[in-house]
Amino acid sequence: MKYLTLSLALVTLSAHTTEVIQECRTGTDLNPNQRFTQQIITTDMGDYKVVNDAATGLQWSYCFVGQELDANQVDCIGKPTVPYDTQTEGYANIRRATIEQIQRESKRLDGRNLSWRLPNIKELLSIYNEHCKPATYSMFSHSLNTYPEEIAALINTPLEHNNWQEYHTIFSLRDRGKAYQNHTVVSDTAVTHNNYMYYYTVNFNGWSTPIDKDRKSSGLLRLVRKIP
Repeated sequence: MKYLTLSLALVTLSAHTTEVIQECRTGTDLNPNQRFTQQIITTDMGDYKVVNDAATGLQWSYCFVGQELDANQVDCIGKPTVPYDTQTEGYANIRRATIEQIQRESKRLDGRNLSWRLPNIKELLSIYNEHCKPATYSMFSHSLNTYPEEIAALINTPLEHNNWQEYHTIFSLRDRGKAYQNHTVVSDTAVTHNNYMYYYTVNFNGWSTPIDKDRKSSGLLRLVRKIP
């Protein structure tokens, strides 16, 4: 399969490069029918970059939750948040941690209307681009600002603990590493398995099936709302 590399220069991705260079199949229309447009909007916390989707009428965050737009309003700086419950003894309530993070972010951006939310699985799959790796459209940022060796270290965090709090901390690091590795994004669509409610996630790395078969509920957060 022939791919073209989306880069301003011909560079080779090394183990010491934080940015994952997106590769797309030759001839891929990166913005079919000019479907996506970028916009800088004014929010309660200042300028905020969004991607408007004319096909669905949805407005998406350009960066992942936990990141900020740089001064040039081009790059997302900082590392994405991957919510995890480290405060509950017993089974971690990742869903609660995720909802609390979304509520804080929505209040920070739009305290009056609280309009920002998680996408459902159908909405999330609508921005999955199977012709590229990572499998997102180029109008969205996919930057994680994390070295491959950092991701590997997170995934392989040693399982050494003396109490449940340390146990949760270790698994929060492991889950963050896996989410970064697979570019896993959380949806708001639930699925019940063995009497436990999970929420579908989508892997945007482009190297596996989009919907996470393991039904993990932790991952990156990309906000969405209807275009105002």
